[in-house]
Amino acid sequence: VAEHIVNGRPVQEYTIGALVMSNFGGAGRLMIDGEHKGQEIKERMEEQKDKGSIIMIVATDLPLSSRQLKRVLRRCSVGMARLGSYIGHGSGEIAVGFTTAPRVKEGAFEVVRTLREDDMNLPFRAVGEATEEAILQMNLLDHAFYVFRSMETNAVCVVYRRNNGGYGLIETEE
Repeated sequence: VAEHIVNGRPVQEYTIGALVMSNFGGAGRLMIDGEHKGQEIKERMEEQKDKGSIIMIVATDLPLSSRQLKRVLRRCSVGMARLGSYIGHGSGEIAVGFTTAPRVKEGAFEVVRTLREDDMNLPFRAVGEATEEAILQMNLLDHAFYVFRSMETNAVCVVYRRNNGGYGLIETEE
């Protein structure tokens, strides 16, 4: 844990993590680094019907009230949208989360510190990024295409399964 001073007050670093389980939409809508890569993948794969459900679990050590945590959880859809999801009819999105922030005992009371409302934008952005990354990582498992970051070029790459059983590679420009 590191502390910084921002606008004259100490700011502590916190963590937001996301874990997802999904049959995340159709490959044709996949976006990587803001570029539509899904159509190129779709043309080389068997046709798949858009299927869309996802369970997102968010864990953080941020001191959030239950209301603030619900607001953070609503922003998980930002990570989905950044990858091309439009949250279609019939899709199911479930986001649950928790905080491990400690409660402080003061006499007969338990005090819960919470983040100031005007400091909520950073957690909103962070949960979108964490959800996006979790979905990309989830795609490394049992799917017709796999998303990864090249250790050599640092570019986002997609390996996809061709109709003939072979594989192709798309590498985004960094």
